[in-house]
Amino acid sequence: MRAYLATSWPDRGTTTCSCPGIVATTPLWFYPGSPTDPRDVPITGDCLFPGGVGKTWEPGGFEELLSDVTSRVFGVYGDDTIVYPGHGDDTTVGAERPHLSEWRERGW
Repeated sequence: MRAYLATSWPDRGTTTCSCPGIVATTPLWFYPGSPTDPRDVPITGDCLFPGGVGKTWEPGGFEELLSDVTSRVFGVYGDDTIVYPGHGDDTTVGAERPHLSEWRERGW
């Protein structure tokens, strides 16, 4: 599905923003739903994976990334939203949301 999303979707108002991660401007792409599938699709690149946020290198980077992901993904999308990371398994907002405080406490 990722290849289809990245190469075959006409632009229907796709938005991007950046979050700190492996690089300072790791992109997040947001594809709006369509008439046949109204679910919005966040492609989180290296910002969010099953089990936590991506790797950061700079002091304070983890806190900044977790804050950005919390507001830009968890603050916008419902629990049934499928999240497509840059690599590895897909997940849903609802599968990851209960772990936000755990991630903050462990610091990664």
